[in-house]
Amino acid sequence: MPRFYNTNYRYGASGPFEAASRETLVESMHPTFRLWAEDRWEEDQDADLVPKADYITQAIEQMRKEYLAGLVEG
Repeated sequence: MPRFYNTNYRYGASGPFEAASRETLVESMHPTFRLWAEDRWEEDQDADLVPKADYITQAIEQMRKEYLAGLVEG
């Protein structure tokens, strides 16, 4: 199984993580991204300008993209 390293310091440990693909690894992070998005909602002074569900969805999508971009196989 391939090994991946997280090079984006904003998203936790660097690894290595074993997964079938980078996308599979990103998908496995979804529960963690949701927790982080909810924490961000609580801390963001302007969060009430956007419905909470939309805010959470947008935050998770941003995290997914950034995490995926920071994964390298090695």
